[in-house]
Amino acid sequence: MRDRMRFWAVAGVGGNILLAVGAALALLVLLPQGWWRNLGAFFGVAAGTLGAVVGSSSSILNTRGHRERAFVVKLTWVAWPVVMSFVAVMLTSTSSYRWLLWLPYGVVLFTAGTYGNRTQQRIREEESQGREGLQ
Repeated sequence: MRDRMRFWAVAGVGGNILLAVGAALALLVLLPQGWWRNLGAFFGVAAGTLGAVVGSSSSILNTRGHRERAFVVKLTWVAWPVVMSFVAVMLTSTSSYRWLLWLPYGVVLFTAGTYGNRTQQRIREEESQGREGLQ
């Protein structure tokens, strides 16, 4: 059991690294016109998606109880469309003000992450207290 948890924790870190590589490759979109620009956009989105899949699955598999798992699955179902919508708007928008979208997106991402971590920790503590009472 411990080895499986360690594997998924490492996989989560690997997912975050892939996400960072994807973001770095997506920055190639800022280069002048050419095939590098398209290559960066393609591989950036692909690596980012792969990182999100690995990170999401490791977060779900790293849960300890049924309530915690249900919460993480629900949070994942909310986070994916939000992130995909943001990426779609950033890739398709031609406005020079599109970069200002990073401000509300960063606030929402930080707030959601804080809320998710605190709620998951609270659920984990409640479930561990419930198990101690049964023993």
